[in-house]
Amino acid sequence: MKKAKPSTKIKNLTLLALMTALVVLTEIISANIKFGTFSITLTHIPIVIGASILGPWAGAWLGLSMGVVVLFEPATQGFLLVNFAATVFVVLLKSTLSGFVSGVIYKAIKNKTLSISVSALTCPIVNTAIFIIGSLVFFSPSLAAMAGPGKNVFMFLIVGIIGVNFIIEFLVAAVMIPVIKKVIDICKKMRSDKSYI
Repeated sequence: MKKAKPSTKIKNLTLLALMTALVVLTEIISANIKFGTFSITLTHIPIVIGASILGPWAGAWLGLSMGVVVLFEPATQGFLLVNFAATVFVVLLKSTLSGFVSGVIYKAIKNKTLSISVSALTCPIVNTAIFIIGSLVFFSPSLAAMAGPGKNVFMFLIVGIIGVNFIIEFLVAAVMIPVIKKVIDICKKMRSDKSYI
């Protein structure tokens, strides 16, 4: 692996700092966009952009940054009261892995239009899948109490808590693919252009 030039390292670090600020700001704004129980996150968009430009580890960092903000959101507080350690673990894991996997997918697929599409759509899938698994593993008794006697906890989780939110997040990611591609192209051009040093 070639070592990056100091100016490239500075550009990458600066871009990562800007993307981190954008992730934090987007998550704070997204926390106020609600459909049902949870907020609709738009934060996957800057995470996918950052992971695509800077790689999987930057995607993981951006996802982790999102997770830290999510821990302070009102919707998370109930989970923290039930099981603090499990909530912190699940929230940080789901957001970190969604960014990392997006970066891996972008890097692995040679056709960049396809890779952007798949990584943008994968980000909310990974995030939601880990949330579902974590909720079932750590919060089943609480979910069963919320669902009511004799109700299927998994179906309650999917239909009652996640359903609409996931569909909207997935559709936003799908609609934003051309925009994401354009931003990535511009950022890559800026990174390679000597006049931006």
